[in-house]
Amino acid sequence: MSLITAPTRNSLPSLAAVALGSLRGRQFSVVTRHNWEKLRPTLLKEIEKCDFLTFDFELTGLLLSQEDRHIGLDKVYEAYCSGARSFMPLQMGLCAVTRHDRGWRLAPFSVYMWPQRSATINRPAVLQSAVNGSSSSSSGSPGPSADYPESDAFMVSVTAMNFLSEAGFDLNECIKNGVGWLRPDQERAKKSVLEQRIAEIRQMKQQATAKAASEATPAPPEIAPGPDLDMINSVKGTIDEWLRNDPHGTNNLEVPMSSAFQRLLMHSVIAAEYPNLYSYSSRRASDGERMLVVYRSQDQLYDTQIKEIEADLQQTTVLVGVRSLLDAAADKMIVGHNCFLDVLHAHHRLYEALPSTVSEFKDKWTERFKGGVLDTKYIAETHEFLSPLNPPATLKGLCDFMAQRHIQEHSAGANSRHQLRLDLVDLVDDENTGGGPIQPPHAARKLFNNEGSDSELSSDGETTISLSEKPAIDMSHDAGYDAMMTALVCLLQLSEICSRKGIDMNNQLVFKDVGSLAINKKSLSVSQLLPISINRVRLVKSQPNVLNIAGRDETDMQRHFYMTNFPTSWTKWEVMKVWSPVWVNIAFIQPSAGHASPVGSCWVMARNDEDAESIKQIYDMMDRDHRSFDLYTYDEYQKHKDDLSELDAPPSPSSQKVSPPVRPAPPAPEKRRLMEAVRVVTRSTQFLAGGDMKRNALLTDFFKRVENPKSAKIPKVAAVTRLPDTVRLMAWNADSLLNRIKNKESAREIVKVVKERDVNVLCVCEVRMSCESCSSTGSIDRVNSNQGAERDLVVNFLTRQCGFDQLYFSLRSVKQAGVGMFMRKMPKPERVLFKIPGTEVGGDGFHHPEGRIVLADFESENLQLLLTYVPNNGWTEDSFAKRRRFDHEVKGFLEVAKCQGRRTVWLGDLNVAANWNDVGPDPAWFRRQKQSPGLCEDDIGQPGFAELLKTGGLVDAYRHCHPDEDWEKDATWRGAPGKPPNPPEFGRFYGKGMRIDYVLVPESMTKDVQSVENLGIGKERKGFMGSDHAPLLATINIRQPETSPGSLEKASDPGHGEAAKAGPDGRPEPSTGVVELDD
Repeated sequence: MSLITAPTRNSLPSLAAVALGSLRGRQFSVVTRHNWEKLRPTLLKEIEKCDFLTFDFELTGLLLSQEDRHIGLDKVYEAYCSGARSFMPLQMGLCAVTRHDRGWRLAPFSVYMWPQRSATINRPAVLQSAVNGSSSSSSGSPGPSADYPESDAFMVSVTAMNFLSEAGFDLNECIKNGVGWLRPDQERAKKSVLEQRIAEIRQMKQQATAKAASEATPAPPEIAPGPDLDMINSVKGTIDEWLRNDPHGTNNLEVPMSSAFQRLLMHSVIAAEYPNLYSYSSRRASDGERMLVVYRSQDQLYDTQIKEIEADLQQTTVLVGVRSLLDAAADKMIVGHNCFLDVLHAHHRLYEALPSTVSEFKDKWTERFKGGVLDTKYIAETHEFLSPLNPPATLKGLCDFMAQRHIQEHSAGANSRHQLRLDLVDLVDDENTGGGPIQPPHAARKLFNNEGSDSELSSDGETTISLSEKPAIDMSHDAGYDAMMTALVCLLQLSEICSRKGIDMNNQLVFKDVGSLAINKKSLSVSQLLPISINRVRLVKSQPNVLNIAGRDETDMQRHFYMTNFPTSWTKWEVMKVWSPVWVNIAFIQPSAGHASPVGSCWVMARNDEDAESIKQIYDMMDRDHRSFDLYTYDEYQKHKDDLSELDAPPSPSSQKVSPPVRPAPPAPEKRRLMEAVRVVTRSTQFLAGGDMKRNALLTDFFKRVENPKSAKIPKVAAVTRLPDTVRLMAWNADSLLNRIKNKESAREIVKVVKERDVNVLCVCEVRMSCESCSSTGSIDRVNSNQGAERDLVVNFLTRQCGFDQLYFSLRSVKQAGVGMFMRKMPKPERVLFKIPGTEVGGDGFHHPEGRIVLADFESENLQLLLTYVPNNGWTEDSFAKRRRFDHEVKGFLEVAKCQGRRTVWLGDLNVAANWNDVGPDPAWFRRQKQSPGLCEDDIGQPGFAELLKTGGLVDAYRHCHPDEDWEKDATWRGAPGKPPNPPEFGRFYGKGMRIDYVLVPESMTKDVQSVENLGIGKERKGFMGSDHAPLLATINIRQPETSPGSLEKASDPGHGEAAKAGPDGRPEPSTGVVELDD
């Protein structure tokens, strides 16, 4: 760091050497003190009418501390404030974003900033304590010390200046032509002095006549012959000529005179030799030349002084400078990217010194800017629709990423209605700035209106942009350009969210509180759309890593948990999976420079108190003997942070006689179990004995225990030798069984239904739990440490709480579908398969490649239970073909089973509505939503499904029990409501439903079906147990068949019987029907 003071004129070249003068043409759309007064009305007008304003600063440095991670909100605020107080902004970039008929209008510009200098301020006219013979230096106008009571010294970071230099920042231009500013208190003080002086002059004017009569005429000064006397005689001749030519005194006399001494002489001469005239020293407004002004009367003198001071009073409004731009945005939403430091600089430099506490700062900021703040970086990292996209961290990378995604997804077809249409307007348009017309980021150029021409006019007549070529110069890190990219990112993020929620961004989204506007009921404010993002800004190298500017949420550290002792190889996504379905923010703790941490550590932050309790519950439900990490509340961390940091640090060779500290136990050890103390003791013994075993090796040995597939044991129960007379089968798409178990309410509901309804077989689609591999018997064979924790949680729940003693999983390494068949009070099937017999699946050869099938064969009872999670048609040719192959494989199997006389019960989420009466309330609406490749409208739904049932000789058991069609009661899938604080109606599919889950039985078993119940009902999804699918519960009488069936191997023979005719690809020949209407 270097400490410098504001340079004098002679020192400019050496300091400005860091600027790249050769890159002057890089300037974006620059406002300087030369065009400030001209452009100021235009800029203010644009900001006043905009919907929201984005901003960015280029600074002389960021934070004073570059290494430490600041823990606790007070320390975080103190660290950021020290940077804002020490460094200074050199350039402010703004972009006003306004909605108009064609979409959105962007008006970006940059303003060079440099503190006010006395030379750049039109100081008040020289005021005299006496009418004649007084010097202008006694003026009461404020000097530099009044303008800036604080020191004008600031700090410069060498790293920041190198960065600005490499980016082409012109420091010469900034210092010479930067626009100044006045804080509100400085503006008030300046205006107060001027108003006071006007009052004084008016009082002097009233007293002038009596005072003039009582005063004696002074004697003329004695001047020796020389230049001064020659000057006096010359001016006297000019005055005499002026009196002769203007006998009525309509005009005053102005005599150029640069010497202050000579002006003082002339004041004395005029007072003595021309007692009826009055002189005054002034500066010509046009060129600043010093003048001696002579008046016929005192009234003329005082009137002129009053006019000049009033002009200076008016000029003070202009001298407010760059601050006036933010003043105009006081009721606008302000958007930045990673902008907390920008917010602090704006407050400290332009308004008032930063307060000592963060709560005081919040009060002052929200009182001044009532429209709210958005941080695009925070939104990208935390929003449920954007975070899974893994967007880049940098502003330019995020802008390019979101623009390319938007263009790809909304360029054609039905999605084009959500495509952004943008105009870019240059408000500066000054030939003297040295730069060409402004251009958008190249990746986003297709979003801007060009309509085939190189440039065009906006609706207001301004010239917009040229889009024909990629810009030759990268304008990133020009403040105005960065503000424009921030505006683009914000619009693209809002467009992505609105399109996912079915909201018309152009017509429904507003940037002010809906309650304060007279708008239609469907309008939605940004604060309603982003309730947990508004007024939250990202913090770097800090914990917490987010600050709520307008509230106290983030000050409550009870929502923060310190998670440690997990493998350093874990990524953010792997940590987040541990806590799903709770949406958490993760902030990894980086080790100190030059050191490698032997364990992974991070902060886990819940969004609200309920989520914080859920995190504790999830941790408590994990098998405490095999947890792969430790978790501490914030209070526990604060109490033991010194010991924790020492234990997590790499061992020092010089501390051979010091035992590593034992990790302290939290207040409730039964709920916060730590790793065994024996590991610490073993490590201490080995270390003191001179052994070189590293802690990483010890941790590796410990984690191997988690990988043991027997760590979650299935309890042994008395063997069941035969099928019960009545079997209760439940088919349910859980929409992530893992998440349903982690949620305490849905978990209790699952246990209640299973036990009260005495469910024998639970068939679950969408388990959504990953593993390295499942065995041929359906057990979870290999898992890593994170998967082991999930496996333990699910297995313990199903066995210990629900009472299932047979668990058959088909999972894959990626959390895709995943299915599971779980049995209680049932005999063990002779065999269980996880693919359609006779099909080639690749990989391990045992499981469907996406984990979609479980087939339990009770051969001795002539009963097969087939669970499938049928893939949907998707949007592409590949996904459509995948669905067709799945249908053909199942159809071939059912044909063979029918020929063999095998009783096959097929159940699960089949992703098809049997007919249009099973879709509501408007089947035509569903028709319009999705059209797969090669599929005619008349083929959707029927006749494909009916053909498939006919081929397998199957009956829809639910429709057999409920012949009267009523989609509202029958629907097993229901659309989600809008998320709070939005009303439910904001959900695109809310109030809509389909019957796409089934229990299908052979025709011979229809008389054995006692009942099939839909356990969920209504758009509120009561009984859905947290999912978007309702469970189906079938009660069936199982009777022994009279004849012995063939085997599965025989049924899988493609050549057996007429039903298994091979198609051109070697698979069973497809039917002419189609299964569709997937969810």
